[in-house]
Amino acid sequence: MERKEGRKDGRTLDGRTLDGRTLDGRKPWKYTHLYTPPHPPGKTEASIFYVFYIRSFYLRTFRRMEEFIRTNGLTILVLFVFTVLVSYPERSPLSAGIGLMIMYTWVYFSHRVIHMLPTSVLNLHVYVHHQHEAPIDRRIELFIEAIHDLFMSLNVLLIQSLVGIHIVPTSVILFYGILYTSVHIVNYSLVGNETHRGHHKNMYTNYGPDTMDHLFGTSGDGVWEDLTPITMNAVMVAPIVLGLKELFHWKK
Repeated sequence: MERKEGRKDGRTLDGRTLDGRTLDGRKPWKYTHLYTPPHPPGKTEASIFYVFYIRSFYLRTFRRMEEFIRTNGLTILVLFVFTVLVSYPERSPLSAGIGLMIMYTWVYFSHRVIHMLPTSVLNLHVYVHHQHEAPIDRRIELFIEAIHDLFMSLNVLLIQSLVGIHIVPTSVILFYGILYTSVHIVNYSLVGNETHRGHHKNMYTNYGPDTMDHLFGTSGDGVWEDLTPITMNAVMVAPIVLGLKELFHWKK
């Protein structure tokens, strides 16, 4: 039987007593009858591991946030300012901001649900705009799509009127509806946009707005879309909404 090499005080060279206990009387950190694992990593090695892991995590997060702010930050700020402007003085800035977030969410999930429905003449967006079944003249297609886009947002106004609860200001609904329609028809369909082309290649990705695609994992390539050009649409849409409010005098 092999004898453990030890010192005169009855301890092995690794500081344990001959019965396998440490100097303070505790058993080793982990022992089984089949395998005796090595000692756990020291504090220095563990600290270095966690420092590098946390550093890597925060660097990735910072880079994603930096890219988001660079491509989406200005546009979201401009949209918030204009939603406050068009809904003043009837509604507070907080109400306008919440309304903008609801519209972002509503349009994203409405678009996503539309692509889950069967392709038929009743599903105009897929049937006409994506032209899987009935290719038609481009001008007629974009006209039908513009009506579809506008009513997708105006549905919120209809639902609020039916239930009698007006969470999203009417001005915000109209502002976002006209803005979304102008971006989809002009910026995406007439001018062209790589993110939107990705949606037509795979209609289960890039629903838009791009921020929502990243939040819910439907971004086709994981690249943040530069939304800065949309600020010009917002500048032109805001006076239209203010003019309509002056004409029809809505207060909600």
